[in-house]
Amino acid sequence: MTPSVEKKHITEPQIVKLTTAFGAGIRKANPFSNEAQEIIENEWDLIKDDLITANEAVLRAHLDRKRNTITVKVEVKRGLTPQQVLDNTGRKQYTNSSAVASMPLIPGDDEIPEGNEAEGTFVWFKPRRGITDAEVEQERAKLGLVRDLEMQAKYNADHPEFADTHPNGDSWKGADGKWYFARFDRWLDERTVFVYRGGFDWFVDAWFGGRRK
Repeated sequence: MTPSVEKKHITEPQIVKLTTAFGAGIRKANPFSNEAQEIIENEWDLIKDDLITANEAVLRAHLDRKRNTITVKVEVKRGLTPQQVLDNTGRKQYTNSSAVASMPLIPGDDEIPEGNEAEGTFVWFKPRRGITDAEVEQERAKLGLVRDLEMQAKYNADHPEFADTHPNGDSWKGADGKWYFARFDRWLDERTVFVYRGGFDWFVDAWFGGRRK
């Protein structure tokens, strides 16, 4: 869905909703010191523009995140080996055996019983910037997601055209403390999956994902 470019004025009910919700949050948190309260009382003209700018930045950041996420349902069978997971994608593989063996297929806190068919909600997200492996983890945590390479691979298997326009991947640390990665893409006019040792920044076009907790 393409966001509308038409700019509409904020309505009076929306302003009331914002101020009411903000006021309730401030009352609950009560975060301000006596000095800060003095500024609010006597120096409002000096801070109002900064506060409005900060609030606008938060809203824009949330909108940007929302516009660059895709939520899907994925059914996956647990208990496969990493190589079986890759084979089931039907993609041409460029891999290293030790990298494949290191793939963490099920997070330690996974609640889905191993070996069962299970459907879950998988959320794709695109940071829209060059990003490190560690920053991918941070972005995923912000969205309340956990890594699920099986679901990611299964979606690419069920929808092989997806990675043509949404090159996607993920990374993880192996037992040796090194970063490894999997990337689903279209390369040399073939649908491919790469699994190798990594540790480099991801390109700006990359999508990532995670299962909703």
